[in-house]
Amino acid sequence: MHTKPPTAGAVHDLGNLIQIALSALNRIARDPNVSVAPALDPVIGSARTALQRAGALIRETISRAQECHPEVEETNVSACLTEVEALIRHACEPHIRLEVRVGSGLPRAKCDRLGLQNAVLNLVFNARDAMPDGGLISIDAAAVQGHAALIELRIVDRGIGMTQQTIARAFEPFFTTKGKGLGASACRW
Repeated sequence: MHTKPPTAGAVHDLGNLIQIALSALNRIARDPNVSVAPALDPVIGSARTALQRAGALIRETISRAQECHPEVEETNVSACLTEVEALIRHACEPHIRLEVRVGSGLPRAKCDRLGLQNAVLNLVFNARDAMPDGGLISIDAAAVQGHAALIELRIVDRGIGMTQQTIARAFEPFFTTKGKGLGASACRW
């Protein structure tokens, strides 16, 4: 049986999922009901360590990954955003609000479905990191007026913004301002 090696995109996607799981675990660990159950400390600690090790493997694999060849298909953008919203909502802190609005009659998009979801996840993580005091992150998807086959996807936050150096590099593959690792953001949800 011949299996394909993991693509850079798939590995990066796994990193996003690890971020969500680690964020949810950290939120659970801070819950007052959990903090009075000391027997859970080693369980939570082991899970956290496992996720951090998985993150290290992801970073190593990304550094070795070659060019990604995404699978392009007809995609229901509304369903994609619903799945992303469900993932994010379970890991959100109360000071971060998420609002998703999808216009009616949205055409199907021809794109890499997982790539779309992970691009949205990355933008939401960056928006969250840019709002240390909390706030609203809004995701809007609508058909472009006068162009029935085009969809505009807009993610907006009221965060601190990007430096000119960050803007210049923002579209480089795997560019990050978080340094090594999954970043401090993995622990702040």
